[in-house]
Amino acid sequence: MKLQYKILTYMTIIIFLTLGISSYFGVQYLQRKMKLQIGQSAMNTAVAVASMPQIQDNLGDIKGSDKIQGIIERIRLSSNIQFITVIDMNSTRFSHPVPERIGEKFEGNDEKRAIYTGESYITEGKGTLGISLRAFTPVYKDGVQVGVVCAGILIDNVRTELREFLRGLVPYIAIGLIIGLIGAALLSYNIKKSIFGLEPEEIAWILSEREAILENMKEGIIAVDEQGKIILINKSARKILNLSTETLGKDINKFKMGNFFDKVIKNKELLSNVEEKTENGINILSNYMPLINSKGNFEGALVSFQDMTEVKKMAEELTGIKKLTWDLRAQNHEFMNKLHTISGLIQLEEYKRALSYIQEISRIRTNVVGILNNNIKDVALSAMLLAKYNKASEARIDFEIDNSSYISESHKCITSDDLMCIAGNLIENSIDAVIGMNKGKIYFYIREDKVNITMKVRNNGAAISKEIIKKVFELGVSTKQGNRGYGLYNVKRILDEAGGTIEVTSEEETEWVVEIPVVK
Repeated sequence: MKLQYKILTYMTIIIFLTLGISSYFGVQYLQRKMKLQIGQSAMNTAVAVASMPQIQDNLGDIKGSDKIQGIIERIRLSSNIQFITVIDMNSTRFSHPVPERIGEKFEGNDEKRAIYTGESYITEGKGTLGISLRAFTPVYKDGVQVGVVCAGILIDNVRTELREFLRGLVPYIAIGLIIGLIGAALLSYNIKKSIFGLEPEEIAWILSEREAILENMKEGIIAVDEQGKIILINKSARKILNLSTETLGKDINKFKMGNFFDKVIKNKELLSNVEEKTENGINILSNYMPLINSKGNFEGALVSFQDMTEVKKMAEELTGIKKLTWDLRAQNHEFMNKLHTISGLIQLEEYKRALSYIQEISRIRTNVVGILNNNIKDVALSAMLLAKYNKASEARIDFEIDNSSYISESHKCITSDDLMCIAGNLIENSIDAVIGMNKGKIYFYIREDKVNITMKVRNNGAAISKEIIKKVFELGVSTKQGNRGYGLYNVKRILDEAGGTIEVTSEEETEWVVEIPVVK
């Protein structure tokens, strides 16, 4: 059976059961209430009769029944009481709806209590007219009990009255039932619609499939709700961040990722390719995105991230080929231009100038390579600087590497990758600033001593405004168009973790000065 019909069937059964049980207990309560009210009405009538002087004077008299019967019948016929019986202390009737039974003994034996104790009470007993609800009260004359008055209503009449009342309720019960059935149909339809028409088996399959996919992904996945509470974390995320399943329900702000989640939750915007360092010292590359439901409502945020160790392995393989291609292309262009120049000088028979030009080119090239080989012992940084030098040369940018620069092969205060990231971003920004200029210049200096690693990058490009300088290290801030603003943010993050500083001045030239303490 389909879910929609199953819900409708169950809801219908529940409605019928609810109405049936409610009706049953309602009828029982109503019946007790009616008996109580009718019994009280009978008691009021009995008390009123017992207080009448005509009844008190004639009760016990041999001919008193004639007078009592007439009075009682007038009262009975003018009320809804079925019978009023007056008896003496011997239980002999002095009145009865059936005159032939006057003078006979009262039936039921429930009058004895009123005769012997003088109490007033209501009972349910069987008499000559059938089972009835009867009210007994004593009759006194001059302070002496002379008899008992019994006023009653037949139970069949009570039931008839109850049935009439319930018959009037039937249309309302039917209307309630119809409304309930319509509500059940609408509820089943809305539930079906809210789960996109899927059956429970299909939902279970999708959930198990989703669980399997999430748990077998290499990327870590964490999702949080609007309050920043973790609602989902997969196996890779727990492994990379060294977390347990008990993390579910905890505030993401307890972890380093909290700042970025707060930004996504606040601005409801995407953050791509964010480099972070986890609490256990692992560098990760993250992508943050807001979670928006089908109605367009914001429900939380999600991050997917990878261990940068593996990312860098793949990147190194790709960028190694890319750098090689770029270097070859840059060198090809550079040397083709120089060969054309040399060729032109030879054709013009300017042999001395051609020789001088070749010697100058060789001197500059040898000088740069010599600085990199002899002074920059960090191989990765040296290779990166050579690639940037070739790129700048192709763009006709004068790239000067200070010959007093020096850096050792390894550094405890910062990794080679992080140092290369800082230098690469600052040089790349400088290339972007001067590319296309006439006589664009870039200056690079790095020096390591016992106290600090100092790095300076300077260019003669357009000045950076003071407003931009104030927030240049914030995520997403850039003077260039497109999805930019991550480089300087990563530089600042790396320096903060290393305990370093960076300062920028921008007037006629823009200069970046980095200081990294050798010992934290």
